[in-house]
Amino acid sequence: MKPNIETRIETKRLLLRRPRREDADRIASMLNDFETSKYLTPVPHPYTLADAKAWLRRPIASKAPLLVFVIEDATHGVVGNISLEEELGYWIGRPYWGNGYCSEAVRALLDFHFSKTEAMIRSGVHIDNPRSMAIQRKFGFETIGREKEYSCARAEKVERFVTRLCKENYLAAVNVCP
Repeated sequence: MKPNIETRIETKRLLLRRPRREDADRIASMLNDFETSKYLTPVPHPYTLADAKAWLRRPIASKAPLLVFVIEDATHGVVGNISLEEELGYWIGRPYWGNGYCSEAVRALLDFHFSKTEAMIRSGVHIDNPRSMAIQRKFGFETIGREKEYSCARAEKVERFVTRLCKENYLAAVNVCP
């Protein structure tokens, strides 16, 4: 799967689109909240506007197909981010937690991915992040191990579950998901 740079994914409420320079302020303000950044191993805390600008300019060294999107709601603008690089990763800014944005964005990206390829997806969840694990279980991810990874925000190694998802498990899960 070689997504086009113009790839956009639309859902009932959300637009998943490529990040733009003008998103930097919004991304910085949401990731500067420790309650969000503590679950994202590469994200430092505090998270500054300079960090957001550097992230938006970063070269992508991944050999894997690259899908990086901001999650945009028509009413609130950018509310988070979702990506599928080496792993599936996602976050929603704390003011928007509990609105189902993350589940909606994850499902949309998984639908897109599995419509193009059979490739298995790898991910990971900090063991103290039950909300993220619930999202992954909802879509059929299975835990295949545990590992420790350095968290920039926490300035220490944290334990996380390593998860994976195959197309068959995903299709089985979404057939029972609302």
